Formats: sequence, C-alpha cells, structure tokens
Amino acid sequence: MVKRNCIICKNGFSGVTNQVTCSDRCKKIRYNLHKKVWKLNNPDVVREQNKKDYKKIYQRNRGRILERNKEWRRKNSWWMKNYKLKYYLKNKDKILSENKKWAEDNPEKMNYFQSKYLKKYKKENPEKIRAHNIANHSGIRGERCQICGINGEEAGYKGIHFHHIDYSKPKEGITVCRTCHNKIHNPTKS
Repeated sequence: MVKRNCIICKNGFSGVTNQVTCSDRCKKIRYNLHKKVWKLNNPDVVREQNKKDYKKIYQRNRGRILERNKEWRRKNSWWMKNYKLKYYLKNKDKILSENKKWAEDNPEKMNYFQSKYLKKYKKENPEKIRAHNIANHSGIRGERCQICGINGEEAGYKGIHFHHIDYSKPKEGITVCRTCHNKIHNPTKS
C-alpha cells in the first residue's frame, strides 16, 4: 500500500500503486472529467455519435414526435403560413427554378399531378369552368390588355387573358395580359 493524495479531493489515502482517487465518488468525477476533455478534443467524433443517437431516439419515438409536430402546426398555423410566405418571398427565384427543373425531370409525374388537380378543380368549380369555356369559344377576348395597354403580339407566349369579374356572368369581364392577370389574383406576390 502506498500513501498518496487523491487527485480530485486532495484527501490522503492508502492504495495500490496505480490508484489515484480515494473513493468511487472521486473515481466517477475523474471519469466524467476525462470524458469532457475527450469530447472537447474530438468534436467531429462526438457530432457523428450524437447524430447516430438522435436517429435512434427519433426512430424509437417517431410516432409521438410526428403527432406532437402535427399538433404544434395546427395550433400555430398562422405562424407557419407567415413563415412559409416569408421564406417563399426571400427565396422565390431559387424555389421557382427548382420547381421548373423538377417538372422537366419528371414529366410523367407532372402529367399525373396536373390531371389529378384538374379533375378536382373541375369538380369543385363547375361555374368557373363554364365561364372559361364560354369566354374561350365565344370570341369575346380583346387584343389589348385593358390595364397596361400591351397588345397580344407584344405579350408573346403569355398572350391575352379574359378576367371574369363575376363567374355567373361569363361574358362580362376585362381582357388583360398574363402579368396583369397575376397581379389581380395575387396582389401580394407582385
């Protein structure tokens, strides 16, 4: 037995030659200190281990986490809408280019989604569909935008649209270019 002082609490004790702590309590403290120092010296390894641990925890509690997130979104829907709108306005060009690229890379999925959306739209908006059909086939479209004055040739591929003010009166409305039509329907995005 060798007499020495504990490296944690500095109390004297008698122990074997390689023993440096006086009790299990000091031994745990020393172990935790070594662990903290090791973590500070190896942040990349710790980060990877944490990712693995978080994935395990998520997989174990996935149902509860998703339910909790769903509930939070329901309670804070106003915040989510505001956040999404701010994000969209800040990253509009990036989002639109990514959407366009996805649509070009996945034409069969686009056709599926568009046909699915169109069926739903036609079912939910029969009055609008009727008004659009009458406007398209009756020749009531003008050749010039009534807001900005651009004509059909200057508008190019965008063309001239017919904006219905009241869908129950399908022949009443104004002719507008695509840009002005978008401003009428989405005043905050222009």
